[in-house]
Amino acid sequence: MSSPATSSKVRTVRAISSKIGSKSSPLIPPASQSYDPLVKSVLRHRLSHIFLYSALLSWLIGSSWTILKSGGVGLSRVVIAPFLPLTLVSSLMTWLSTALPVVVLRKVFFTGEWNGSLALFIAYRISATRTPTTSPLSSIKVSLAKTSTKAALAVYVVSSLSVMLIHVTAAYVVEQNDPKLSLFVKSKCVFFCL
Repeated sequence: MSSPATSSKVRTVRAISSKIGSKSSPLIPPASQSYDPLVKSVLRHRLSHIFLYSALLSWLIGSSWTILKSGGVGLSRVVIAPFLPLTLVSSLMTWLSTALPVVVLRKVFFTGEWNGSLALFIAYRISATRTPTTSPLSSIKVSLAKTSTKAALAVYVVSSLSVMLIHVTAAYVVEQNDPKLSLFVKSKCVFFCL
């Protein structure tokens, strides 16, 4: 072998060429372009199913109530009663006063936005932060100080009052005699009867 000093050729060291290393890594788009649209579409799909299922349940409850109040279960009543105008209107009013406010509140309070016609709720946004309270009373006070709690309470009170009004009106319309739904009950006992 010849020594490096006597060698006339100088060898250069090169890396072995490979197809693996020559490819550049693909660019990963940000989450706002790849992940967020998928999540929004899934949640939009789920919300549409919640609307559909709650409307069908309100219609089923209204139909069964109309069937039972109109004289009991019979084949003709079961077939005709769900499509009566009174059943459809009462089911729609029940859905509008019970299921819709809850779904809208959940949508508003979880995402903080509502793109529908209920622009009243767009102002109320909540943040899911833990309160550093030590007692249940102080956590209630902190919760009542939030505007979102006041808005939710107001919507639930209005919703429950409208459901009561719809139920009393439907009871007087469907039943032929007085359903005896007065505010005060006449009692013969002066003291509590055991």
